[in-house]
Amino acid sequence: MGGQPSVHYKSSGPDVINLGFIKDFWPEMQADIMHFMAEFHRNGKLSK
Repeated sequence: MGGQPSVHYKSSGPDVINLGFIKDFWPEMQADIMHFMAEFHRNGKLSK
């Protein structure tokens, strides 16, 4: 550890969602993301 941030919290830029964020907030985001993905698979289009 030694004060170094976990590799999961590093991102390639300021507007990139990193794995650490997704892991921390998955319970809050899961339903929306799963709905979005189901709509994409059903329609073949990204919803707005």
